[in-house]
Amino acid sequence: MRKLRFQVVACTGEDPAGPAALLNEHDSTGTGYMTPRNCEYPQELVLELEGACRLTQIQVLSHQSHIATKVELYLSLDNATYNRLGFLSLKSNKESQYTARELKTVHINSTARFVKFKLHQCYINDKNVYSQVGIVAINLNGEVEEETGPSSSTDEMELGASTPSKPMRASASITPTKASLLPLKPPSPAADDTADLRFDAKTAAKIREIHVAKEKAVAMEDYDQAKRLKVLEQQLMNIGLQLARLEGAKREAVANEDYDAAKRIKDEIMELEASIGMSTTPPTGRSESYGNDGGFPANNRSSSHPPPPQMTTSTYNSTPPPAIPSVSKQRTQQPAEQLQQSYEDETERPLAAASRPPPPLKQQPRSSAAFSPPPDDDLNDAPLRTKPKAPVENAATSGGGGNPHFQGLPDCADLADPEALPDSLLTESAEMVSLIGEYLTTCFYSNVWNHRDAAIRKVALDLTDPAFTDPHDPLVVLSVASTMVQSGVSDRIAQVALSAVALCHGMLQFAETHATLDRDAVVQVLNNPLIQLVNKLGESLVKIRDEVTSVLLQLAGSDLVGAPVVASHVFRRASKKALPLKSLQGRLGVVKALLTQFGLGPDFTLETVMGFLEENAAFAHQSKDIRDLAKAISVSMYQVRRAILIFISYKFCSCADVCEVV
Repeated sequence: MRKLRFQVVACTGEDPAGPAALLNEHDSTGTGYMTPRNCEYPQELVLELEGACRLTQIQVLSHQSHIATKVELYLSLDNATYNRLGFLSLKSNKESQYTARELKTVHINSTARFVKFKLHQCYINDKNVYSQVGIVAINLNGEVEEETGPSSSTDEMELGASTPSKPMRASASITPTKASLLPLKPPSPAADDTADLRFDAKTAAKIREIHVAKEKAVAMEDYDQAKRLKVLEQQLMNIGLQLARLEGAKREAVANEDYDAAKRIKDEIMELEASIGMSTTPPTGRSESYGNDGGFPANNRSSSHPPPPQMTTSTYNSTPPPAIPSVSKQRTQQPAEQLQQSYEDETERPLAAASRPPPPLKQQPRSSAAFSPPPDDDLNDAPLRTKPKAPVENAATSGGGGNPHFQGLPDCADLADPEALPDSLLTESAEMVSLIGEYLTTCFYSNVWNHRDAAIRKVALDLTDPAFTDPHDPLVVLSVASTMVQSGVSDRIAQVALSAVALCHGMLQFAETHATLDRDAVVQVLNNPLIQLVNKLGESLVKIRDEVTSVLLQLAGSDLVGAPVVASHVFRRASKKALPLKSLQGRLGVVKALLTQFGLGPDFTLETVMGFLEENAAFAHQSKDIRDLAKAISVSMYQVRRAILIFISYKFCSCADVCEVV
């Protein structure tokens, strides 16, 4: 079995940004073919093989967000009548937040020269604005047959088909592509054997070299050498998968602007790349008997090669790390399409762990390794950390020591200056500038998450310093802190969100120490942060959900805020759409905690709580966790209300009435 050459000869339509001809070359790291914008489905795609071939395997790598609900497969020998094999069902990819690519592998046994893919309606999501379907790569494996014959029976169970195959005429609506006018290209050296979409081209080429040498050893009955080569082949596969995992982690770190982590991961990748050169060196001196064909290149992989594929469950596929963006004047977010991973369907099994695992990631003492960079840095991986041409306030003026603006934050002492903000934004932020200064304001609006995190943490630290707060109106201090909490809690970087939650704790402590503050004014200032905090209850990270729940309960226990205010935000819904599972679960958890700790009260009554449960169908929810929470809330309300009724009965009713209530 080897990789079969093919070219796209026709398609119903294509997007100029993703022409069908891109599928002609094996590239699991590109964007691939894309259907036209807002097109009608199904869309068809026809591939012509190099001749009549015995097809044994079909691999389809789907786009991470432009996903078809179903892909039908058809085979033909004459491009006139097609036999239906069955269909592939793809996942919506919602669980991975559209950062993964699904690889479907189908094993068949059929003779064909033309392969047709019928792409059905796409999944609807906010990443797929124009309702398109994308196919990143297609891999066809088998053998070229000298004589054409009738198509063999196909294994429809592999495809999920439940209906017998039937002939299908070629659709007249399909138009030939530009690629169909060109002759078939000879296969590249890396594509002669079965290409594995889990690895990049260079890793796959080295694996094939070892595989060829192993076959030569078997042919010459040198089984000792074949055994050693088998071990080398397995080790290289495992190292390739680890490289893919690290490449994906590095790409994610770059997208999150965590350049310290990216540099650390880069070092690990280089170490593994070096081990590839060493591991592919023959273990004995016997390889010279195979000549050049059996040799193993000892040179290391170049650091500029296309990144290996990445995976979420059992195989890897990825795109090159995203380019480092230039710092814009306004804060922007990296597109989610730069975070691309790949997972394979459940029929594929992951390889065993490599014998030489990469060194463990070091952990910072302040936060978890999921979002904590190490202290070292590399300018090649982190150009945003270099000093801008026009810094706001050069930290070097402090006499060469640490950055004076971050006193009290030792881990920020060497943080470079942020790029200057436009005058218009500084004017709009005049209140913030008057309180925390232009430098920290610029850090807060920086594109670099380290700057945003440092600014929020510095303000939280300064709230406990009377020398910082006394010269200013307490309400102004709370207003500025409220703006920072509102923006920070909704930040896409987990560390920034956690720092903003800590600042909210500091806000409440500051407000409670200033008796001159009016309760209504404090509630008004905290209104927007409360909205963002409640929204964060649906966060996937448990640590963030726990911290948000903690601060909400702290606000509920304060005389300046109170449980009814917090509950009113928890019950509030922005639309009539059903709340996501995590969000509903988080809100119900807060409601249960409020009932347990504070009981019922004004605006937090039996009617409002039961109304919220009814609106969200909590008692009949498909999730057992939601149903259990609804029951627990009902029990808590019964206990609270029963105690109230007993108290009222003792005060105003007879003993008989009390017994009846009990």
